Amino acid sequence: MNISASIKRLFQHDDVGASIGGLKNRYDEDSHEVGAYTTEKRGANRYKRYQQLALIDPYVSTSLLKFGLTIGRGYETYVEGEEKTNQAKDEIDKWAAEVNLDMAVSAIGRLLARDGTVVLYLPRKGNTITALQPLPMQYTTLLPKGVSPKATGVNTLKGDVEMAVLNENTAKPTTFSRDEFALFRLNHEGTVMTDISGRPTLGIYGVSLLEAVDRTIKHRQDIIEGYTKAIRRYGIGRLHIDHKALEPLVAEGRLEEVNKILTAVKAEMAEIEQNEDLVGVGFDVKPITTGQSIDIVGIKESLERDIAVGLLQDETTTGKASGSTFASSYVAQTDRILVLQSIQRQIRRVLEREVIGRQLELWGMDTIVKLQFDDLVQHEINIRDALELNLNTKISDRELRGIAGLPPEMKE
Repeated sequence: MNISASIKRLFQHDDVGASIGGLKNRYDEDSHEVGAYTTEKRGANRYKRYQQLALIDPYVSTSLLKFGLTIGRGYETYVEGEEKTNQAKDEIDKWAAEVNLDMAVSAIGRLLARDGTVVLYLPRKGNTITALQPLPMQYTTLLPKGVSPKATGVNTLKGDVEMAVLNENTAKPTTFSRDEFALFRLNHEGTVMTDISGRPTLGIYGVSLLEAVDRTIKHRQDIIEGYTKAIRRYGIGRLHIDHKALEPLVAEGRLEEVNKILTAVKAEMAEIEQNEDLVGVGFDVKPITTGQSIDIVGIKESLERDIAVGLLQDETTTGKASGSTFASSYVAQTDRILVLQSIQRQIRRVLEREVIGRQLELWGMDTIVKLQFDDLVQHEINIRDALELNLNTKISDRELRGIAGLPPEMKE
C-alpha cells in the first residue's frame, strides 16, 4: 500500500458536498464568509470547514486543544488480576513509548471533538504497529460491508464499517481494511449524515461538536471584523459630510452636476486612512450618533459563552471567572468532567480493543492489557491518610511518593 503517495494527493483534490441530512440553513449562501476569512461553504466538505473554523478562531482552537489535552492527560497500563508486571505489559509499555501513545490519545480527543470521527491508521512492519496516524477526514470515506469504493445509486449506507477509503473520488483511491485502522466516533448511533461523496449514511459517522456552534463562530468573527473595520475607518463612529458649497447648485436644479461631484468626493473619501484628518473647503463634518449604543462586548461575550458550552468548556476554564461563585463553578466543572470521563471511557475501550489488543494479537500474546487514565478530578488527600492506605496495601509506594510530591523512584 503506497500511503505516502496518497498523502501527497491530499491537498490536490476538492471533494463534493457533505451536510447533515434533512437540515436546511437559510444562511448557507453567505456562510463561507466568516469574519475576515473565506471558508468552505456549509453543505460542501464539512471536515474542511471544521478545520478552517478551528484555525481562524483562537477561542475554538484553544477549546479543542484543551479538550484533547484533558482527555489524554496521562495513563497507566495494567493486566487485570496481576499484582506484578508481566512480559505483555512491559512490551506494551515499551511499544507505547515508541509510537508516542500519550500524544496520540490527546490528538484523538482533539480530532474527535472537531470532526466527530477519527480514523486511526495502523501501519505495520512485520508483526509490529509502527505508528498511529489519524487520516484526514476531509478526504476519507467509510464503507459498510457489501459497498465498494465509488459506488453510486446506493440506498442509505448503514451497518458495521468494513473499509476506509482515502481520496475515493480520485483515479487512484487508497483502501484500508478494517484491521488496518481503529475507528473512534462521537454519537454516531442513529445519526443520519451525507458523506463527502454525497451518499446518505446512517450510524456511520460521528457528530462534530463544531456542528452546533458553526453559526455562532461565524457571528463572533463577523462582529470582530465589522467592529474592527468601523473603528479603523471612522474612529468613534460614522461621519456625515454636508457639502454646503453645493447648496446653490441644488437650488438651481443642477442635480446631475451635484451627483457627479458627490460621486467623485465619495471616491476620494474612501481612500482616507484611519486617523487621517479631512481637509477641504465648503463642507461640514459631523459624527453620526444614535439614540443608544450597542453593547458589542456583551454580544461578543454571549457568543463566547455559547461556544464554550458547545465545546464542553466552562467559563472559568476559558478565562471568564468574573461574576462566578465557587459553588456555581464547582457544579459546572463537575458536570463537564462527567461528560469528559464518558468520552474518555469510549476512547479507552477502542484503544484497548483495536490498538493494544491488535498489537498483542500480532505478537501472538493472549494476555489482555488494559489502560487506566489519570483521574480528571484532583482529589485532595493528606500524607497521613496516604501512608495508612499504603500500609494497608491500598496504594503502591509509587503512588504514595506521587502524593508526597516525590519522584516515582528513590534515587540510590
